[in-house]
Amino acid sequence: MVTMTIEHELRPCYVVVKRNKKEKGLFHGWNFVSNVVGPSLMIGGHPGGVISYCTGLVELEDGRVVEVLPTNLIFVKGRFNDYIWDDEE
Repeated sequence: MVTMTIEHELRPCYVVVKRNKKEKGLFHGWNFVSNVVGPSLMIGGHPGGVISYCTGLVELEDGRVVEVLPTNLIFVKGRFNDYIWDDEE
């Protein structure tokens, strides 16, 4: 029997909690949130629709999993060294 293993490496990151406070975390992946908004009851109001946005799922040191906006994520430096870049540009 053939055994197949799939490895998923978690990326270390910091989550900006307050102005100058960061917490260590492990990035698990992206989450896409979508909410339906009903039409406005006011005359001439908006017709309704869908609001969607992206968040990151991060596991903090204390074990909590939090949903974080991408602007509050800082990935640890050094990951780009694993990739090959074309320096001709």
